[in-house]
Amino acid sequence: KKTEKSKKKASKKSAQAQAGEAPTKKEKKQKKASIDQAPVQVEEISKEAEKAEQKEKKDKATKKSEESITVKKASKRSKRFRRVEKITAEDRLNKGVIYLGHIPYGFREEEIKKFFEQFGTVTRVKLARSKKTARPKGYGFIEFESLEVAAVAAETVDKRFMFDRQLVCHLVEDDKIHKDLFKNSGRKWKFVPYQKINSKNVNSEKDDLKKYRKVKRLLQAEGEKREKIQDFFNTIGKENTFEFPGYKAIVDKAIEEAA
Repeated sequence: KKTEKSKKKASKKSAQAQAGEAPTKKEKKQKKASIDQAPVQVEEISKEAEKAEQKEKKDKATKKSEESITVKKASKRSKRFRRVEKITAEDRLNKGVIYLGHIPYGFREEEIKKFFEQFGTVTRVKLARSKKTARPKGYGFIEFESLEVAAVAAETVDKRFMFDRQLVCHLVEDDKIHKDLFKNSGRKWKFVPYQKINSKNVNSEKDDLKKYRKVKRLLQAEGEKREKIQDFFNTIGKENTFEFPGYKAIVDKAIEEAA
């Protein structure tokens, strides 16, 4: 029976091979190999797709970062150029600005305005001051309504003495006039006496904790000095003959008295 079945199968295969329907051994092997390689190819395709997506995301992120950086740079540049921007002829409206140097102490904005109003109308006065102490730095700028009046005022006031000081006054050119030159010109400055505040804090009565910390710092500094002296004598190869009582003796004595 087996032989008959095998013969029938062989006859069928031969008939299919002759007709071109039955696959050969090579074709079967190729099919098996393609079936085995199919999942591997799918995985590779998926990995390539993921890599492409990641590259697209990175490219988008880099583009956004570059755009943001360019925008920031442009904003910084615009701010910088705005600061350096000079007053145009339309903004100036034929107004004259003069520089006043070697201003004596006590000659403030109100006094300067009253003094220069004898030449013509003064629109703005800017006295340079310290941001920390609000004290004047000894120079300032005065804006007149007319350019001719400003020139006359600069010529008359230049090299004149006021409270044992020779004033320096000259007309400022249009190219050197900054747009924010008279910024905070109408501000009321308040003097802050930092020196008195610090002296008051230093000379005020100390608590026990503050005294203890101060004594500790002094003893620590003195101990470092003693170590340096000892190192010096060790390098020489001699005994330390330099002895001094210092703060340590005072502290020991105070502790004995308290006990």
